[in-house]
Amino acid sequence: ITSTGNSKDPFEVDGSTFADFQSALNRSCNNQHNACASAANASGDKSLTVGDCDNQQTQCMATT
Repeated sequence: ITSTGNSKDPFEVDGSTFADFQSALNRSCNNQHNACASAANASGDKSLTVGDCDNQQTQCMATT
């Protein structure tokens, strides 16, 4: 999450801007989850599972 310097949408995540921090955090956590799930699904050794990604997302969302 970065600052845009724009008072209307002061937060940015991966090119999308948000008016409030909570919305930016939600997007950040969701993007992180999607990347994690893609990696888990591509993993041949199953050392990373989508369930692990779900747990990470829950922890990420709880940081507010």
